[in-house]
Amino acid sequence: MTTGSDCPESAIIEVSSGNSANPGRKVTGTVREFIRKRLTLVTGEEIAVSAAIRVQSRDLLFLGEVLSCVSNPKAQWTVQVRVKTSLLVV
Repeated sequence: MTTGSDCPESAIIEVSSGNSANPGRKVTGTVREFIRKRLTLVTGEEIAVSAAIRVQSRDLLFLGEVLSCVSNPKAQWTVQVRVKTSLLVV
C-alpha cells in the first residue's frame, strides 16, 4: 500500500477492550487511504470513537486511536484513525 493509494487493501483491525483480561475484538476491513498520520478504513462494524486500535494490512502495521466512525448507505462504517505508530512488516 502506498500513501494516498487508490488501491484498497484488506486489513484486520484489533479493537482494544481496555481490559487486560479481555483481549478485545477483531474486525475485518479495508484500508482506503493513509495520508500523513491519518488512516481511513471501511468496515462492517462500528468502532467506538477514542478506541485504541491495531490495524494489520499485508505489509504495514498501524497503532492508533479512532477519531470518527460514520455509517454510510452501504451498511458499512468509515473510520478515521490518528496513527501514532506505523511499522513495515517484512
